[in-house]
Amino acid sequence: MLIKIKTQTELKISKNCWDLMPGLYAYVGSAMNNIEKRILRHLRKNKRKHWHIDYLTEFGEVICAVMFPSENRIEETISKMLSKRFEPIPGFGASDLDVDTNLFLVDDIEDFFEPVDFLPIMAKGVKNSAHRDPQ
Repeated sequence: MLIKIKTQTELKISKNCWDLMPGLYAYVGSAMNNIEKRILRHLRKNKRKHWHIDYLTEFGEVICAVMFPSENRIEETISKMLSKRFEPIPGFGASDLDVDTNLFLVDDIEDFFEPVDFLPIMAKGVKNSAHRDPQ
């Protein structure tokens, strides 16, 4: 998901705290079942906070969601690819993975949508789709 943070935000989740500067952030998550329902849940403002993304969307505006429906867990692979291109926000939403984070500061939106890094994922038969918030 791409989330726009408009003002400097101190985000506290449990014992962790992140100081997020205004900007565009990419969050990588997995939804192994009902990906569309999970995305719609994240777009809602009124929800019980369960995942890191729930806290982030409280302060930011979801710009779009890019989905890679797959029977394989590809969250870690995508996070590793994004970490090569964008500034990672350490410790955000990746506690069960072998990556430092699932949140990245995107300094160039065109670079984010450059398909080169995503080709290996799509080549494995994963269909991608994008959902843009109609607002």
